[in-house]
Amino acid sequence: HKGAFAKAFDEYHRRKIACSIVDAVATSVPQGRFISLDVHSGLWYDLGYARAVGITLEALMDETGMTRNHGMVAHPCGVRPANVPRTLVSRAA
Repeated sequence: HKGAFAKAFDEYHRRKIACSIVDAVATSVPQGRFISLDVHSGLWYDLGYARAVGITLEALMDETGMTRNHGMVAHPCGVRPANVPRTLVSRAA
């Protein structure tokens, strides 16, 4: 996907590539998820679709050497958007 992402014409096409990666992870067998540890509670939570796409975009931009000023805003310090509900996945080991 790196090559296609690097050649993508605009944000719409780059986001579409990132969405296809997140969809592939979510529909794989066994099902994959994007999760993060809440250090305060010790619980893992699902980041949700929008944040997973954001993380995938950041990773693809890093891998292709793109700067982050293409109209896509990365969430600072890994803070998740307030509209993404926390879903308990498991307790930290």
